[in-house]
This record gives sequence, C-alpha cells and structure tokens, in this order.
Amino acid sequence: MWIELHDSGGALHINMDHVISFRRHDRNELTQVATSAVTQDSPTIFNVHETPQEIENMIVDEQRRLASLPQTVR
Repeated sequence: MWIELHDSGGALHINMDHVISFRRHDRNELTQVATSAVTQDSPTIFNVHETPQEIENMIVDEQRRLASLPQTVR
C-alpha cells in the first residue's frame, strides 16, 4: 500500500509494504521511516514531518478504503 508523506522537499509516496520501521527522531520533529531498500549496505531512511500516530492512522484508513473496494478492482 502506498501513502503520501512529506519531507523538506515536499510529497513522498512510500510503499508501506517495504517499510521496516518508523519512529520519531529525538533531536527534532521528524519521523524516520526505514525501508527494505538498501543503499550502501543499510536501509534507505526518509525523514518525514508526519508523526508515527499520523502514519498509523493513514495506514488504517487506507486498509479500510482497500477493504471496501469491490473484489474485481483489487
């Protein structure tokens, strides 16, 4: 599932099926989103403005939306 998050450059569309973890970064007001895409032997990390709770809410909303689609569309 894809959700739209925002970093300092604007909108990012992240495939949440490839997200390993997301957590609030202590030193600032950004959330680190780590994905399974590897760059130089480490996960690709995005720093986004949304909080972990906002991301969780987006995931739940998208799951509900997808569940309500007719079977032929999925």
